[in-house]
Amino acid sequence: MAAIVSFVGKSGSGKTTLIEGAIRELKKKGYRVAVVKHAHHGFEMDRPGKDSWRFAQAGSDIVAVSSPGRVAFLEHVDDELDYDRVISRIGSRVDIILVEGFKQASKVKVEVAGAERGDDLAKIVDFLVEQIQQGK
Repeated sequence: MAAIVSFVGKSGSGKTTLIEGAIRELKKKGYRVAVVKHAHHGFEMDRPGKDSWRFAQAGSDIVAVSSPGRVAFLEHVDDELDYDRVISRIGSRVDIILVEGFKQASKVKVEVAGAERGDDLAKIVDFLVEQIQQGK
């Protein structure tokens, strides 16, 4: 099973930007990466500038977005898929799943409080690699 790490923080704290940077660095190291984002109020999939598009452009092998009424496999659902059902659809096809949202779901979290610096990103990537190696 893939390591799973959630990025939590207030809206506008830089979670998406930090995840983008982490994706790029993990891909350079040869890891398979998925991103799962929880959208509270619906979403638009793969529109330039939107988070799902940004994650895909950064190199994520799988991008999933879930919100009430839709899940981003472009599959319409009657109810929101819970965290476990979204994660199970990704399975073991990746080395790590980076989660934005679903604050109560993951045991391992990175709290984002503001704009990251280059050395912050390097430390976070090292932490993520450690999680992969530990098989969290």
